[in-house]
Amino acid sequence: MSKIKLDKSFLLVVIGSEAIRATVFGYDRKKESKTYGKPMVLKSFESNLPLLDKNDFKSLYDLTVKGLEDVFQIISSAKVVVPKEVHVVLESPWYISQTRMVSLEKAEPFSITKKFMMELKEKEHEIFRNEHKKDFTGEDDIVVEEKIMSTRLNGYDIQDPVGRKAKSFSMALYISITSKSAIDGFNKVFHRHIPHSNISYHSSAFSAYVVIRDIFAHLSDFLVVTVEGEVTDVHYVNSGVLFESVTFPYGLHSSIREMAKVLKRNVSDVLAFLRMEQENTLEHTASADMKKALETSRQNWGSWFAKALDTLAKGSVVPTNIFLVSEGYDLQWVGEAIKNNHTNYRIGSLSFNLTEVDSNYLSGYYSAGIQAITHADPLMHGVYIFERVLQK
Repeated sequence: MSKIKLDKSFLLVVIGSEAIRATVFGYDRKKESKTYGKPMVLKSFESNLPLLDKNDFKSLYDLTVKGLEDVFQIISSAKVVVPKEVHVVLESPWYISQTRMVSLEKAEPFSITKKFMMELKEKEHEIFRNEHKKDFTGEDDIVVEEKIMSTRLNGYDIQDPVGRKAKSFSMALYISITSKSAIDGFNKVFHRHIPHSNISYHSSAFSAYVVIRDIFAHLSDFLVVTVEGEVTDVHYVNSGVLFESVTFPYGLHSSIREMAKVLKRNVSDVLAFLRMEQENTLEHTASADMKKALETSRQNWGSWFAKALDTLAKGSVVPTNIFLVSEGYDLQWVGEAIKNNHTNYRIGSLSFNLTEVDSNYLSGYYSAGIQAITHADPLMHGVYIFERVLQK
């Protein structure tokens, strides 16, 4: 790291249900610099979370805290200087989010003030909290983000409505919340290893939505699918707004547990079988059984995915542009799930445009620096932090 001279740096930590990934990014504020305008990957570190025989939130929390500790031990061993600027991206199931569609109409024009906007946001936040107060087992929640994605006055899109008058007002407000006790636990680890650090939290849904929306600016309607260890997120973007998200409890780890059940083996055996299957060293009979088990898990994932589409579509046409944010997953899962599951939604076309947002696809939006990185999620979130948070 010392060979590269950059103005600023930040630590990105992505907390998921499969792994904890920490990446040190650097960037230059001098326009004449060759690295200006892109974040540079300086170092990346990873701690994979063990696969549980059963999925429960308490066990996942304990493993996550240990995973954070392990990442910082790896960073310490590498003798890397960690930036005080820390941005943490929470992946499912560590946050809950919703887009609130707010509208107001009056007979006479009314003023849009900062107080008016603040009171509307507070009201929608309170409604959202009351709707989801049981989702964190009765614990206090804290706000991760409140983002206004769009505002309209008298039916016209307006970037900054404050100071204007209108008879009608509408707003798309994204809100995300998380468990206060979980954040307190994570922060203890951060402050123990990075004293006096400045920590900001973000949700993966909003980060992924913004980056893909900006890259594919010509598209106004699309789906973003993210497969995690324990869950899968499906985000529906409509008219350029993150309209709705559905999370279902079936991810990579769930798939492996399903295969273990079918094969009547433990999860470590299944992981070993999968490695041998990929290396073509698995005995023929075992290979045939593994393929059957894998097909069972894929069908179950597809069934969950079809239900998610039902929830999102509500009788309308499903967007045919689908972005899969998951390195190493078969894009056929998504296509087959839509084509083979005849549910209550209408399919606009059988020709689906499936795009895997992987590290290669994002290569034009960051600099590799000292260390190459293979996972898409820290790169995508790093681009978001650099372009939409630090450049404000």
